[in-house]
Amino acid sequence: MILCKELKKYNFNIMIYTWQQLKDIVKDSTYKDLLDNIDILVDGQYKEEERLWNGEKEDGLLSSVGSGNQIIWNIQEKIGYYMRDLKEIHLINNKLTYITKKDKIDNYLKF
Repeated sequence: MILCKELKKYNFNIMIYTWQQLKDIVKDSTYKDLLDNIDILVDGQYKEEERLWNGEKEDGLLSSVGSGNQIIWNIQEKIGYYMRDLKEIHLINNKLTYITKKDKIDNYLKF
């Protein structure tokens, strides 16, 4: 957590992966400082059979992250999408932009 705070002083964007679910993390007050200092959280266990990586696609973040069952959360805006519902993800000017598959535009989650 100390590292996250220090990096935020220099305007770094911080992304954290966890096997835990965000709904459980927010219930534990020991994580409050951490959540206040990160931008993106990927929750849920990685499932190889739902792997998303595509070495030929340069879409920003999606080609470098986990599996379709995981949720990628924008902590500051308190919304997230299942990765399987996303076409692309970009971090531009410190703003996380989700580009969903056409039929999934309203499938965002809130916490």
